[in-house]
Amino acid sequence: MYMKWFSLFTLAIKLLKSQRLSGELTVLFFALTIAVTATTAVSFFTNRINQTLLQQGGLLLGGDLAISSMHPLSKTYRTMALKLKLNLSETAEFTSMLVFNDNSQLVEIKAVDTAFPLRGDFEISKGAIVEHVPNGPKLGEVWIAPQIADNLNTKVGDRLTIGSAQLKVAAILLNETSRGGDMFSIAPRLLMHLADLPKTQLVQIGSRIKYQILVSSNSNNNQNFSQINQFYSQVKSQLRAGERIDDVKNARPEIKSALDKAQQFLGLAAMISVILAMVAMCLASVPYAQKNMDVYALLRCFGASQKTIWQVLGIQVFTLASLASLLGCALGYILQLALSGFAANLFVGKLANPSLMPMLFGLLTGVGLMLAVLLPQLFKMSQVSVLYFAS
Repeated sequence: MYMKWFSLFTLAIKLLKSQRLSGELTVLFFALTIAVTATTAVSFFTNRINQTLLQQGGLLLGGDLAISSMHPLSKTYRTMALKLKLNLSETAEFTSMLVFNDNSQLVEIKAVDTAFPLRGDFEISKGAIVEHVPNGPKLGEVWIAPQIADNLNTKVGDRLTIGSAQLKVAAILLNETSRGGDMFSIAPRLLMHLADLPKTQLVQIGSRIKYQILVSSNSNNNQNFSQINQFYSQVKSQLRAGERIDDVKNARPEIKSALDKAQQFLGLAAMISVILAMVAMCLASVPYAQKNMDVYALLRCFGASQKTIWQVLGIQVFTLASLASLLGCALGYILQLALSGFAANLFVGKLANPSLMPMLFGLLTGVGLMLAVLLPQLFKMSQVSVLYFAS
């Protein structure tokens, strides 16, 4: 039995090698490679994005849950979180002008309390040394993005005017949890303490300020997850108009929406690539079958059965599809590195490592496409009669 299959495999590979200079076989191989490359690249990219949003949802959010509104939030939410023994943090975010030495700069101001962030940390610089710190600036201090320091020619130790308050620059803010990249930012970030916000007198009637209450569990055990789910259920039923609650699954909905649209666009591009590749393969399959009809007619004359012809053809198709699919998977992985690097810089920082599922999907896609295109021609070649030459 094993010797029979070994002989069939040897014969199939020899026939395939004899056809390697055929233009039709080359078209089939590279068209399939392009199709697998396109689908695998998108699959790898989608897989990494989904894993990142799932694994780093808390970091994008700054906690396990976030209640957001354009008006001050009810103290009831704070009371509910404290009763369930959850960690609590409050923030306020708005856009305003910053003044330094008669120069001004539009900035996105975020006022945070001493508990923020509940998940993740900050990356700051106070000179040549880069530090990772768990909490935000102290009272009377601000952290500014590098763009602010460059535009206003300010440095650590200078005092900036924010509304009616003057606050000291304590550090340069290099990376911020829950920021999620700069693509959705209209201005560079300035971070200050929440208790300094009243001093600025910027909070007035009609001010466009985003208020947030963040909560998180004390650890990752099931009991605390149950408390988070309980808090979510309680808050969900009491949300007022203009209020929203987000968890790690839909953290930063603007990021998720943009990435979903990017995935849809890439998926459409991949689909077009597959369709064009299949057209090329269909056009090449007919002359490929006609050129090889003589070979399989000779095999029938030498006593090969239709079953044997099917087995030889199956080995050839599977080998050709596997080689093209493996090459396509490798090229798809390389291509998604560029896509992932672009997304990481704009959206979510370092992306999670991909799983093996996209590669398996690419291999199955390659074999499936090859069979779908060649099956009609394979049927003709397997049904060739021993009287082929007589006709």
